[in-house]
Amino acid sequence: MDLKPQHLASPSQMTLVGDILVQPLKRSEISKAATTWHDAFVEDPLFSYIQAGKKPSHASNLWRKTIYKSLLRTWRRNRVTLTVNAGASLAVFTPAFMNRDHKLPTERLLYTFVAIIKRLSDNKEQRKREKEYEIKRDEVFSRVIGDRDKEMAVLDLLCTELASQGHGYGGALVDAINLLADLRAKDTWLISSNILNTAFYESHGFKGVADIVLGDDNPVWHEAPVIVKLMVREHHDVLTPKSMV
Repeated sequence: MDLKPQHLASPSQMTLVGDILVQPLKRSEISKAATTWHDAFVEDPLFSYIQAGKKPSHASNLWRKTIYKSLLRTWRRNRVTLTVNAGASLAVFTPAFMNRDHKLPTERLLYTFVAIIKRLSDNKEQRKREKEYEIKRDEVFSRVIGDRDKEMAVLDLLCTELASQGHGYGGALVDAINLLADLRAKDTWLISSNILNTAFYESHGFKGVADIVLGDDNPVWHEAPVIVKLMVREHHDVLTPKSMV
């Protein structure tokens, strides 16, 4: 897409990617963005696997959206949150220069609250599957990325509401984020929980570097293993406004 360095000097600026306006998420757009986030993952393979056949209740959907809203309020302060069409499409990005280990007090409280709620509401099989994912994810990440993580950016979240899919919004957000990484000469990693999205990420420069395979050794899982992909994009050299003088 048509995106030049001078169009996006910092994460706080809005920019045009082709004819799509990418801009920082506003407080007034958080509720819409949280709904987009929630609805986009209802049928996600990883989410479905961890749910272990338990259909989310209306109450659990409400508290999940509430948590998402709270996280987005926090992430507007310590990460890069970008949107298209006022929350219809959303991306959360952590540049390498931001300390991912440093969490604001509100963020730490939220994670503690979520852990408590999940411990009270999840059944034994759900907890088993979530633990399986965490162990396998951490092993793959440590083996493939390792200490490089300290010098890499992260695409934490990308989602688009169903009604807005097919218009290039997600691609515009990824292109904007890729430029932020390129301007700082940083590689980027992401975890894709749906292999159907692999071709999309590949079209934006990401390559699969490892698979996290879930359910392959679970005796009560009778479907095909769930494949979660770890993907990396190496940065591209770009001409900044100063270097073009």
